[in-house]
Amino acid sequence: GDDIGVLVVAGRLAVALLSTATVWYTWRAARQGFKDAAGYAILAAVLVATAQSQVAFGSSELPRPVSTALVCAAFSCLTKPSRRRVLVAGLALGLAATCRFSEAIFVLPAVLCLLFERRWSGSALLLLTSVAVAASVLSVTDAWYWGQPFHSLRAIVDYTLVERLSSRGYQSWWWYLTHASDWINP
Repeated sequence: GDDIGVLVVAGRLAVALLSTATVWYTWRAARQGFKDAAGYAILAAVLVATAQSQVAFGSSELPRPVSTALVCAAFSCLTKPSRRRVLVAGLALGLAATCRFSEAIFVLPAVLCLLFERRWSGSALLLLTSVAVAASVLSVTDAWYWGQPFHSLRAIVDYTLVERLSSRGYQSWWWYLTHASDWINP
């Protein structure tokens, strides 16, 4: 009940499991993409397992490993053509966007990948599913927790775009370019 140590272990275990799932989803997607070169899949898995952003940030904030696992699961689903897989990918991307609003950007490359493969109905299905899932989850959870649907989305837009603040302090766009080595492996 009141033992904080149990909560810490549970949180760390969740992060470890989700980070492991991310490595596996990456391996699986690469294995599908490079059917004749298994070494590429192993290399992709090793790179994601040792990526500075995964190791440093994945252990510090629970929403990041959750959303990363969901994004990787979505792209793993899209490696084989199937309407069901597109639905699952849209569900995963919609959930990832509710965990971390910035993950909504991954809907765009997923849709573009499907368009590039001339999977027109799949791209529309993925877009509609991810938007519907994100909107539904965010609406219901914010109404339950904050008393207003989409409260957290309005708050983050106001905080970051209107007031130009962030939890790390406001940084100009060029700061992110000059500090990219802080989270990107050479």
